[in-house]
Amino acid sequence: MPDKKPKLSSSIKKELKLETQLTFGKMLWPVVSLILAIAVSGYLYSVYKSEKTKKEIKSSSPEEKIQNKPEVKEGEESEAEKTDQKKEEDLDLSKIPPVPQPTTEDYTVVDGDTLGAIATAKGVTTDEILAANPGLVAESLQIGQVIKIPKK
Repeated sequence: MPDKKPKLSSSIKKELKLETQLTFGKMLWPVVSLILAIAVSGYLYSVYKSEKTKKEIKSSSPEEKIQNKPEVKEGEESEAEKTDQKKEEDLDLSKIPPVPQPTTEDYTVVDGDTLGAIATAKGVTTDEILAANPGLVAESLQIGQVIKIPKK
């Protein structure tokens, strides 16, 4: 037995489609409004915090800053000096590895060049040249094309 589903006229289909769109729109607005409210409140809070920080910075005069400076007894190092010394120790230049030298050199293809001839002249294999130049097709070398040649 075939399914007996009622057939809907085109006007009813259009009406159902419009109702679905309206319902989706009604559901979407509260979500968009909430996201917008959160974003605006976050922005306003960051502005408030930055203004408060600016006021705190302006409120302390140079004299107040000098008076609030921690005392350092003679022969002792201040915390700032200890921190600076620690930073210098952390910046030990001997721990920095040397800059690697380039492992390839550029070669500009000239009239009559083939990949095999270039490889032979440079003392490398064609496979090494192809590995250094992803996407290079040996049969389609162009005059003036720059390719990388691996250094030995």
